[in-house]
Amino acid sequence: MRVVLVCSSFPASSRPAELPSYAAIAVELARRGEAVDVLCLRAGGDEDEALPRGLRVHRRLRCAGDDGTSIGDVGHDCRALRRLLRGPPGTSVVFADAGGLSPALLRVAEGAPTVLDLSFDWAVAAFGAGHPWWRRCRELGAVERTLARAVGAETVAPDFRSFGFFVWHDARWKELLVRGLPVQSAKVLVAGVDTHVLRPRPEPPRGAQTTIVFHGSLTREGGLNAVFLALQGLPRTFRLRILARSSEDSYLAELAELGRAAGVTDRIEVVPSPGPAARAEILAAADVFVFPDERRSSFPRAALEAFAAGVPVVAARCPRTGASLGGDAFEDGANSLLFPAGDPRSLAAAVTRLASDRALRDRLVERARHDAETRFGAPYSTDQLQSVLRS
Repeated sequence: MRVVLVCSSFPASSRPAELPSYAAIAVELARRGEAVDVLCLRAGGDEDEALPRGLRVHRRLRCAGDDGTSIGDVGHDCRALRRLLRGPPGTSVVFADAGGLSPALLRVAEGAPTVLDLSFDWAVAAFGAGHPWWRRCRELGAVERTLARAVGAETVAPDFRSFGFFVWHDARWKELLVRGLPVQSAKVLVAGVDTHVLRPRPEPPRGAQTTIVFHGSLTREGGLNAVFLALQGLPRTFRLRILARSSEDSYLAELAELGRAAGVTDRIEVVPSPGPAARAEILAAADVFVFPDERRSSFPRAALEAFAAGVPVVAARCPRTGASLGGDAFEDGANSLLFPAGDPRSLAAAVTRLASDRALRDRLVERARHDAETRFGAPYSTDQLQSVLRS
């Protein structure tokens, strides 16, 4: 099998800590003996370090405009993709992200088994705001952000009936595809966590303090209020590190006031938008990971990264969290401890239980790591990708 991965950029390294999920899957494919060509759509002249045998990266020559930014050349990208598709029969195409994507590129791939990382940005880039599919999306209530980044209303979409069509990783998008586009097939593939980078530490830290980690968006639905109030009821040796992806200004002010009222501000540290390597280091030093999100999540990546890193997880009880995985991601008492969403006393009790019961912690961590390797990691994603492309 031969795969062409189309992406905005690809790290000039094969070190797992520096690879986004799609790059980790490309490396995993190459490690398994598959031929992988990576086509980068943004300019870059870095030399690649030792990549696995069978993985080739094709980088656009650096070309800058007056402001120093890279200039897009759709014609160049289309020619490069056509050239790669002239290779052995059975070549498949994976569009890994929205950066640099155009309908013209998608039309080049027509007829080839194709995987699309179907995010909001990708869909806007692929169809344009004026495409009838967007009206259908709005009818189904699935457009959750503005169309400010749309590429224009006159975009002509490819003929998706010719695609062998597979989607990373959200079942909601599959439903939209089935209802809104005449596609040949629409299947959900899970872009897993990187179990090469995120590994259990050899020995848990034995300090005087207990470090609780939260990773996610600072929004009201994220459940951080309950974590602040739970921290108020825990000994002062318990501290909270917040890895913030994004935030709502009004909610930040609310959290700051809550922290002051609860007297926990001096026990909280905020780390804004840490990269993969920094997250791995922070998780390696954590004692407990909390996932208090009150919303149903199809792929709770932050908690699953904690699974992979060997950090015991306390999560809000939310039916069908992990629906894109074919079932619930969290199993109470098996790979995590669950508490009623929004209940700080139950959360504090679960955290205390984990901190004081080494046998329970070890049992949860062992099962969670097994789940990360077999259900949630890049190797599992690669299994799915190979399976559907070979079918």
